[in-house]
Amino acid sequence: MKQAIRTLSTRINILYQEIEWCENQMEEPEMNCEIEFAMNDIANFKREIEELQEAIKILNNHQNKVK
Repeated sequence: MKQAIRTLSTRINILYQEIEWCENQMEEPEMNCEIEFAMNDIANFKREIEELQEAIKILNNHQNKVK
C-alpha cells in the first residue's frame, strides 16, 4: 500500500512539472492556439491531481483502519 501511495505521489509531482511547463509555453506562444491547448492541458492535469489526491486519501484511510 505504501508503494501505491508513493507511485501516486510521484505522478502528482510529474503533473505539477507539466503544469509549470505549460505555463511557460503560454508566456511566449508561437501561435494563439498554443495558449488554448496549454490551458486545456493544465485543466486536465489539475483534475488528475485531484483524483490522485483522493486516491491517496482513500489508501491512507484504509491503511489506518487495518492497523
